[in-house]
Amino acid sequence: MRPVEPGLGWELEFTRDGVVTGFIVKVQIKSGASYLRNKPASGFDYHASASDFAYWSKVGFPVILVVYDPDSQAGYWLDVNRDLNQHDSAAILDNPILPPQQPPQCG
Repeated sequence: MRPVEPGLGWELEFTRDGVVTGFIVKVQIKSGASYLRNKPASGFDYHASASDFAYWSKVGFPVILVVYDPDSQAGYWLDVNRDLNQHDSAAILDNPILPPQQPPQCG
């Protein structure tokens, strides 16, 4: 994975048996409470801004969104191309990549 600026923050290129495949995915990473809405027990609602959605829809590669919740120290992802669309730019992020951190047990 390597950083790419401006716009989408990261780019992944997949390999098979150590050989690059040419399959590239762009990654947008967001962090902070302002991105988290309606937090159930697992995951939360994410609402893309109109400008983010407009930009992501023009990208010629698959786009993965990763959102980090600093309170629970959990990270979640979604496939922007599959899970967001022009008419409903909201999605539930419940695919953990970093599970929530549990407080240490005493005793």
